[in-house]
Amino acid sequence: VVEEVIDRLDLDTATFLVESAVLDRFTTEQLDALLGRHDSARMLGLLTSSGNPFLVSLDHQRVWYRYHHLFGDVLRGRLRASAP
Repeated sequence: VVEEVIDRLDLDTATFLVESAVLDRFTTEQLDALLGRHDSARMLGLLTSSGNPFLVSLDHQRVWYRYHHLFGDVLRGRLRASAP
């Protein structure tokens, strides 16, 4: 099921998810710095508004996030497979 969810995403979103999974928990600012992006807040907003059950907010202010453990494991597996 998790693989199917990732495979249905556009390339930019899938890449964002895989690359961001290197962190166990994260903020949008951390992701922008790590990934060299300026749109991590928008990306996380799109994921949460689409009802993605694999992205978990860790606080009421929606500053800290993490991926569901199984989803994160799959993303990190893809990251390892893509690394030379």
